[in-house]
Amino acid sequence: MKKILLTIITALSVAIAFGQNNSYIKSGSIGKAPQEKPAQKEDKFLYGPVKYRELRETVGEKYLIIPIMKELASGGYRSISKGTIYNFDTKLSAAEGVGKVLILKSIDDKYAHFIDSLGNDYVSDLLNGYINKLVPVYDIEQARKLFLDKILWLNQTEIYIFDEIKQSYSPIKNLRFEQVTVIDIVVSYNSSVPIRFILKNKKGEIGLMDVIVSGTNSSPEYLFKHRFANIFFTKDPKLTYKYTPAMWAKIKAGVTEIGMTEDQVKLSRGFPDKINRSTGAGTADQWIYGESYLYFRNGKLTSIQN
Repeated sequence: MKKILLTIITALSVAIAFGQNNSYIKSGSIGKAPQEKPAQKEDKFLYGPVKYRELRETVGEKYLIIPIMKELASGGYRSISKGTIYNFDTKLSAAEGVGKVLILKSIDDKYAHFIDSLGNDYVSDLLNGYINKLVPVYDIEQARKLFLDKILWLNQTEIYIFDEIKQSYSPIKNLRFEQVTVIDIVVSYNSSVPIRFILKNKKGEIGLMDVIVSGTNSSPEYLFKHRFANIFFTKDPKLTYKYTPAMWAKIKAGVTEIGMTEDQVKLSRGFPDKINRSTGAGTADQWIYGESYLYFRNGKLTSIQN
C-alpha cells in the first residue's frame, strides 16, 4: 500500500515539476485548410471532333427542334409538349416546332424541361434516356466552325441524294476514300445522328451524310457506326498510310484477311462495335463487328470467326 501511494505522489510531483499545462495541447484542426479544387474533367472527344457532354452538363445550353419527315408531319412532335408537365394533348405541331430554339432548364430520368426566349415552358419525354427531336445548338455551331467549306475524304462507299418530293434517299456509289467538299452543315431528321453534312464530290455531284460529331444526345446503338471517324478522314488516307496498290485495292473492296494490321482492318471494315482487350505475353484483342469476331495478337489479325 505504501509502495502504491509513493508511486502516485511521485507522478504528481513530476507533473507539477514539469508544469503540466493543457494550454500546450490543442485538439482539432489548426487554421483554415485550403479548399481542394474539384478535379477538372478532360475534354471528351469520344465520338467525334466536338466535345462529348453528359446531358446534365448541357443544362443552360440551346437546343434546336429538328424537322419531321413529311409523311409523319401530321402527327406533330409527339415527344414535345407545351407547359411544365408533359401532356400529349398539347404536343407541338410540325409548323410550331421545326427550327424552334429552346434552352434546357433541367433534366431528370423521364423528362427534359425547356424554356423559349419568351419564357414559355416546354417539356420533352425522354426516349431511352435521350431527348428526342432536339439537337444541341453547340454541336451544329462547332461542326460549322470546324468543317464548313473544308475538304474531307470519305470513309464510306457512298453519299446520298435526298428527294424532297418523294422524301426518299438514293446513293452515289463507289466513293470510298474520295475527296469531298463540305458545302453546308445543317440538322438531320434523326436527333441521334443529328448533323447533316452536305457534300460535293470532284465530279460536282451533291449528296449528304448524317454524322455524330459529339455523341452528346445520341442513343448508344448509333454511336460507333455513325461517329465522325467512321464517316470521314480529315487527311487523305492514301498519303497517311503508305500501303501498296494491291493492299489499297483490298481495303477499298472491304476485304479482311489474316495478317492485316489493325489500321488496315479498320480502314477496310470501319471501327468495330466493341473491342475486348487482354494482356499477358503480348496483347490479344477481340474486335466485334455484329456477329463477326476478329482476333489480333500484337497488332496483327490472326483469326476470324463469323
